[in-house]
Amino acid sequence: MSEIPEKLQPWIDARKKYRLTHEQIQMARELGMKPSGLDQFAACDSGGNHSLSEYLGDCYRKRFKKDHPEDVRSIEERIASKKTRQTLKEGKRLGIADVAARLRFRFMEYFFRLKSGGRKNAGHVQIPAEEAAGQKKKSPRKTSPQASRSASKSEEETIAKFWSSITGLK
Repeated sequence: MSEIPEKLQPWIDARKKYRLTHEQIQMARELGMKPSGLDQFAACDSGGNHSLSEYLGDCYRKRFKKDHPEDVRSIEERIASKKTRQTLKEGKRLGIADVAARLRFRFMEYFFRLKSGGRKNAGHVQIPAEEAAGQKKKSPRKTSPQASRSASKSEEETIAKFWSSITGLK
């Protein structure tokens, strides 16, 4: 199956050794017992009235006031579901980064479209025909090189603020 962590392997061995069910192993773990404790109990109480499975059930009933755990899963199933959750979490993280990158790209296109004033040949952004037909051509403004540098710096700041507000990244 999958790799079993070293700290859980003794539980699997104890389950096989004492022929316990997944439910009984889960009860023992929830009670805070150790696999070595099961060894000691089985050795001490081998001639007694209670079997190990009955003892675990009695202790669980006394402590939790119910007969069995609500969600009974084997150790192997728990390990498999944990790995599945981890891969889904990584996929979501990658998916969020991908979506955020696409959003950033679309925002930059939109921002530069606004900046260009809706001109038809403004980079690679396409303007719908209805908008292009209804607009008059504006004369370009004359700006000094210093003003254009400060404008580009403010554009970069705006884009950076937008990007960080969406993703929490810089």
